[in-house]
Amino acid sequence: MEKMRKLNLGCGEDYREGFVNVDIRKDVKTDSIVNIEKKLPFKDNSFDYIYSRHVIEHIHPEKLKFLMDEIYRVCKNNAVVEIHVPHFSCGKTYQSYTHLTPISYFTFDCSEFSGFKIIKRRFSFMRSELPYTGNQKLNKIAKILNPIFSFIPNKAPFIYERFFCWIFPVEEISFKMMVVK
Repeated sequence: MEKMRKLNLGCGEDYREGFVNVDIRKDVKTDSIVNIEKKLPFKDNSFDYIYSRHVIEHIHPEKLKFLMDEIYRVCKNNAVVEIHVPHFSCGKTYQSYTHLTPISYFTFDCSEFSGFKIIKRRFSFMRSELPYTGNQKLNKIAKILNPIFSFIPNKAPFIYERFFCWIFPVEEISFKMMVVK
């Protein structure tokens, strides 16, 4: 049986064993330095799984389609792509000048991303995984509050984004997509 190939796209400080870990930063542990706004240095149909946490909001908006085309190219048929980003209503989206591309619940619904089938997408009131696991108290709070405060936005995402997201912003949105070739 062939071993599953996994890519951690924009790993930052989250180096994952069993993954090919890539990032543009030279000050973090990686397997390779990669600029995701350029052609990914992998062969077609290389990966079964791609994980990306709080990365694609850092690329220029006009490069999102290019990046998703590259992800599609390097993924095998039925590969799973998991993406976590700040939701556009979250203040952290605008806190950093490096956050260039705001993401909506419906961003990947447009026809330009037809090679991806959305399996699951979910709003989270607080990040589902904090970047530095040293704060266990915040992790516990997130586990309690997320199911309570994320329930309504996840039940009615269009109504939430249209009418309520600026009143009651969520912090993160997660996508799990399958590549269809």
